[in-house]
Amino acid sequence: MLNVLQQDPCLYSHLREDIHAFSFKAPSQAAVNQFVVYLSDLRVYESPNTIRLLLDWSESGLMPLTYTFQQTRKFFGQYLNWNATRIAILYGANFPIVMAETFFRMVRFSIAYDVKFFPVEARSEALAWLQEE
Repeated sequence: MLNVLQQDPCLYSHLREDIHAFSFKAPSQAAVNQFVVYLSDLRVYESPNTIRLLLDWSESGLMPLTYTFQQTRKFFGQYLNWNATRIAILYGANFPIVMAETFFRMVRFSIAYDVKFFPVEARSEALAWLQEE
């Protein structure tokens, strides 16, 4: 069982159909570190199915991208059998969507993944997209 505190910089919840949701409270290295700890504790890399992640950046805004990719790349590199992954990212007002999308296109992980950005108001569309095969 994961221990979640309300003041944590990144909160986790398990949604329907094996969707793992992460709500980021601040654009910080601590939030990124907490996210990686959750991924490790959840052992989602052992799933035989597509891994579905919903990242809510609507409160935090853009995460520190370089640090985020350094830490997640290091984490993903540990698991050679990581399954295909779908990542939906929710964003709020004044989010630099073009910069974020460009950064995700330029950076590659050692895993196969699809990522798509959705305004926070389109959460139901993001969940539907995550469930597609």
